[in-house]
Amino acid sequence: MVRFGLRLSGTDVMCHWIKIHHQTKLYGKVKTMSQVVKITKVSIKGATPYLGDLDGDSSQPIFSRSPEIAMEWLCSAWRKRFNDHRSQRKKYGKNKVLVPLGDNVVEMTDKQAREEHSFLCAVPSLVLQSPEQIEAKEWFAAAKRRKTLRESGRTPGKMPTFKSYKRHDHTFVCWVNGGRNARFDKVGRRTGIVSITGMNPKGKRRPGEKGQRFVIRIHVRLSQDIRPYTSVRVNWSKKQLVFVNEPFAVSPNTARGQGSAVGVDRGVVHMSADSNGQFSDLDWDNITALDNKVRRLQRSQERSAKAQGFSSAHEAKKAGKLSKSSVRRGKEIANTKAKISRVVKDAQHKVSRKLVEEHDIIAIEKLNLANMSKKAKAKVDPNNPGEFLPNGQTAKRALNRKLRLASLAQFGELLEYKARLSGGQVIEVDPRNTSRRCSSCGHVAQENRESQAVFLCKACGFEDNADHNAAVNILDRALRDHRDEIHEFWGGEHPSARAYQSVPCGSTAGQHGSETRKPHVLVSC
Repeated sequence: MVRFGLRLSGTDVMCHWIKIHHQTKLYGKVKTMSQVVKITKVSIKGATPYLGDLDGDSSQPIFSRSPEIAMEWLCSAWRKRFNDHRSQRKKYGKNKVLVPLGDNVVEMTDKQAREEHSFLCAVPSLVLQSPEQIEAKEWFAAAKRRKTLRESGRTPGKMPTFKSYKRHDHTFVCWVNGGRNARFDKVGRRTGIVSITGMNPKGKRRPGEKGQRFVIRIHVRLSQDIRPYTSVRVNWSKKQLVFVNEPFAVSPNTARGQGSAVGVDRGVVHMSADSNGQFSDLDWDNITALDNKVRRLQRSQERSAKAQGFSSAHEAKKAGKLSKSSVRRGKEIANTKAKISRVVKDAQHKVSRKLVEEHDIIAIEKLNLANMSKKAKAKVDPNNPGEFLPNGQTAKRALNRKLRLASLAQFGELLEYKARLSGGQVIEVDPRNTSRRCSSCGHVAQENRESQAVFLCKACGFEDNADHNAAVNILDRALRDHRDEIHEFWGGEHPSARAYQSVPCGSTAGQHGSETRKPHVLVSC
């Protein structure tokens, strides 16, 4: 581990290498796409960057052309300004009185900060401006999350605190701002350069050099073309750069405005099943293999911790006594979990985009995932007090694990924001009895579910794939219960009285019903 420090204007800027990871940021209500690239090297052109004064002595300026030092300098400056803004936040202290989050509240503009701390003088303005907005978004997103968790009866968790050079990612963000900085140039088929430009303050020029402008050139390796982006986030410890792209411009279908509507049933067996008989599945063979690898590594960690005298790997980690092998396993676990997440999200992106481009209205269930993942209730044996009957908890545990891996809530979020960008609409409906109701005659009974995959109506004998039947019911409920909302969506183009036309399906076992059921189309009464 490389670690070094610079004393600048009385402030210790501790620069060092730490483990970091990329987090997808939520900007406003629209989740942006990100492209992560690997940093291969960093070079500096032009003037030598001015890093501040040694011990606050203006007669001893510090200059450096070392790429590592320059990058650490930008990261430290960004963290400093982020913490300055975070110190102005307040929390509830004793007697429910609001008190500042930090002991030392710093309220100063970027200009004042440059005057106060010499190591901030030459930091590019678009790097120094970004902490304020990012800090605010992080703070209010956490507040909203806590409110949602509290309303649902769950533990809200803590609000975010200051960025620590020991515990948090060593990063900085640079706005693009119409191409004024963080310019990207493609120099090869799979290589490019991100240029971050800054200028030394007046009177701070290295002897023998001409000019005061410097350019920090970050060389990156590409796997695909770079889309338009609004900012770059440098993860220096992991040698990664993230392009925070503009939201996808989801192209509308040529039939946009013609009243195309679809119901989508989200699940584990099928990632999505729509009312038109289209099914989309996750690559469960790959996901299961990766998940088994995670569980195997976790068991190995637990055995290692117990051999050291700890009750669990978590306890050993808190005590700082994890073995080197356990640390390596922890990194492998994190990488494998990240891979699972990427596999699932990639599939969900493709399916959600297709649905949004082909349909104006998408109806989905308003799922309560907390209730879906509850433990199975214990069954007391009436003949043997103190003993319990089999309740299927083992199978329920496996189902809960698959529910977590499938990320049903994430799929719904992708549908919502893409529909909003494309001019469509997602309608959430009450999920009650959607899997038990016959889409042909309307009969509701638990006995209609012959199995997980087969639906057989006990009243009319209608047989269909259970997920497809549920998707049709979801769409029917949306068109019935949200008639006013749909009319408002169309802007009064159609009369307020709405109806829908559907052809009752009569598919047989083994068919999904795509040949016998026509897509739902909104029509004027």
